[in-house]
Amino acid sequence: MTTLLHTEWLKLRATRLPWLLLIIPLFVVAYGAANVITSSGRDAQHSENMAAAGAHVGLVSVFPLVLGIIAMTSEYRHRTIADTYLSTPRRSHALLAKLGFYAAVGAGFAIVAAVVDLVTITVTLNARGYSFHIWNSSLWLTLLGSFLWCAMFGAIGVAAGALIRNVYIAIIGTLVFLYLIEGAIAQTATGFSHWLPFAAGQSLAHQPETDGLPPWVAGLLLAAYTVALCALTVVICSRRDLASGARRNMA
Repeated sequence: MTTLLHTEWLKLRATRLPWLLLIIPLFVVAYGAANVITSSGRDAQHSENMAAAGAHVGLVSVFPLVLGIIAMTSEYRHRTIADTYLSTPRRSHALLAKLGFYAAVGAGFAIVAAVVDLVTITVTLNARGYSFHIWNSSLWLTLLGSFLWCAMFGAIGVAAGALIRNVYIAIIGTLVFLYLIEGAIAQTATGFSHWLPFAAGQSLAHQPETDGLPPWVAGLLLAAYTVALCALTVVICSRRDLASGARRNMA
């Protein structure tokens, strides 16, 4: 497993895309945090406003999701999936290594985004004559939820890419479901929409505009989605004929 994880690290380092997917959301996080602090007036140091400033870190989750999809579908597109599976006696080992690795990558995205968020909050507060109190429980709980959200979405991205295999269909289909279909369900069946993946992530990361599940329930729900989807991926891909997948991607 150590060798498989090292191989995934080498694959990740060989492309520039991960850096692009990491840099873009950092500007969103910095802008969002600064905007919350500046628009909060004299209540900038209030726990709710601090949590709202940190909640933008959770929105980074879509980027490790996309990266996980691309990492898995690229194996089929460039026809390296056979070599990946043949590098270990069982396909499940290769799949688990990739799932675990991109969960760690998602967590890494969250850590970098959290650092940018904290620096932005500190600088913005100081510019307005306030001091940043680092022991703010609401803020840290929000960052922790965002960390878990990004990690699980990284693994979900790999699973979606493994099941769908076409990079364009996988990315567009996943984003359409998360943003459009979940959004439509939220308009028609508000109570049910709280139990969907993206809504669970928002509740886990204490998104201020949402009125969903308690964070711990949302965390367990999102973890259940992640484990179920990853288990389904391992079962299906361990039995799938690689030749049919290669022909489909060539077409």
